[in-house]
Amino acid sequence: MFAAPASGIVADSSASGLTAQLDEVWTSLAFVGAAMADEEWVFDTPCPGWNVAAQYAHMIGTESSLLSRH
Repeated sequence: MFAAPASGIVADSSASGLTAQLDEVWTSLAFVGAAMADEEWVFDTPCPGWNVAAQYAHMIGTESSLLSRH
């Protein structure tokens, strides 16, 4: 089950706000990827048939597509 967003979090929909928020997400993804131990990449996730590596690759692929990087 997903937790409700923390109280007081407000998304900034201005161009500079969106850019800053996306930078935060991408920096977080890079940090998580670098911090993962080899054995953690194969852990199962709640999505049937998707391990951590598949989920991570899916997120990176989606973000790359949004940036027109194929």
